Amino acid sequence: MLVGVASVKVQKSTPKVDDITKTSHYKKAMDDVKNGRVYHANSVDDMFDQILG
Repeated sequence: MLVGVASVKVQKSTPKVDDITKTSHYKKAMDDVKNGRVYHANSVDDMFDQILG
């Protein structure tokens, strides 16, 4: 122990993924594309108009 340090907690990091296509987020995104759940905007202003109505 170090003087003045009550306790130290070691936190494990998330495992590194070498192939992004194996992640669940990637698979969900590709499912959205496959099923047409995507939106297109011509500009940032157009995007906010679509989001906010």
